[in-house]
Amino acid sequence: MNRIQSGFSLANALWPSEFADVVPPQQSVRGLTPSHDPHALCRPEWLYLAKQIKDGVLEPAGKLTPQEITDLAAYLATSPEELDALTVSWQPMGGLLAAHIAQALEVTSRLRSLELSSSNLKASDVACLANVLKINTHRESLDLGGNEIGADGGKFLADMLKVNTSLKQLSIRVCVIGRDGARFMAEMLKMNSGLTSLSLAANAIPAAGLAFLADALKVNRNLTTLELSNNQIEARGVAFLADALKVNRSLTTLDLSHNQIDSNGLALLADALKINPCLTRVNLAFNIVGTAGRIALREALACNKTLRTIVIHNWTPSDRDDTSSAEEVHQAVSDTGKLWACLPLASVRLEMASGQVYPPELMQIILKEMIFSPEVPKHAALNTIIGLHDSVRSFV
Repeated sequence: MNRIQSGFSLANALWPSEFADVVPPQQSVRGLTPSHDPHALCRPEWLYLAKQIKDGVLEPAGKLTPQEITDLAAYLATSPEELDALTVSWQPMGGLLAAHIAQALEVTSRLRSLELSSSNLKASDVACLANVLKINTHRESLDLGGNEIGADGGKFLADMLKVNTSLKQLSIRVCVIGRDGARFMAEMLKMNSGLTSLSLAANAIPAAGLAFLADALKVNRNLTTLELSNNQIEARGVAFLADALKVNRSLTTLDLSHNQIDSNGLALLADALKINPCLTRVNLAFNIVGTAGRIALREALACNKTLRTIVIHNWTPSDRDDTSSAEEVHQAVSDTGKLWACLPLASVRLEMASGQVYPPELMQIILKEMIFSPEVPKHAALNTIIGLHDSVRSFV
């Protein structure tokens, strides 16, 4: 379909040199959107965009051309009533896209969720978006995952969130913000009063970076979900986090999977779980935990009254220096099933989704104790059985 030039674009100074052969429109977004008629810009050539909206979400397919990016931004500026969210990913011209959308956000208040993932965004592109979001506070969710924005990009977002209290969810997974980026996020969390969910997964955040975040969690009272999977936290980082969890009263969901956490780290976390009154779900999958760590977790669960789901599948086998006897390992595993009988609230779902951790015969011991215990709700036992996958098939 041939689409005429929309008349919406950036100033010439922002037009990338690689698109010099594309003639940019001359009018700015402010000049194109009459305040008395928000739909004045709706044009027939944009109908294909309206047809792509499903359940309030517009997700353009394929790689967008400069003209399509221009059309998309101009369409957003009209604030179409049926549009609540925009999801754009894997775009080679992400910088151009971000700049156009930033201009559109200056005049539209309807878009609640924005995702520009894996689209080659840099720190300067994030700065463009962040400057607009300092003023336009109608967004509730922002996902910039998969873009190498670095620590500088993290700083731009953190500075924005120091004044924007309407954004509830921020995801910057795989953005390489590192230690300094974590520090900027921590400074923001000490001031922000609106953010409830923050994903920092796969950002090369070391233990030193987690120290900053843990310090912020001691004073933050709004964040409920924190994702820290696939970083470099290890036991030293868990030590900082455990201290914070002893006083934090807002986090309900915590993801620490894929972080090389060993038995020592799990023991520190277990001590915090004994007194933490808020966490309902903790993901500890794909870590390095020996028998001592398993026993520490079991003891913590016996004291904790709020946890509902704890994910511990695919733990690497015991450390080489683990000298526990076979009888001690058997007892630790067996007692996990018996734990149900001593929990104040017998609705915890223990996800042990792989035979890689324990031999199938030991898994069967746990299942038998759960299935035939009158203290265990049958739906909880069923959820656990489903989570065991191949380890249970021979038993069922």
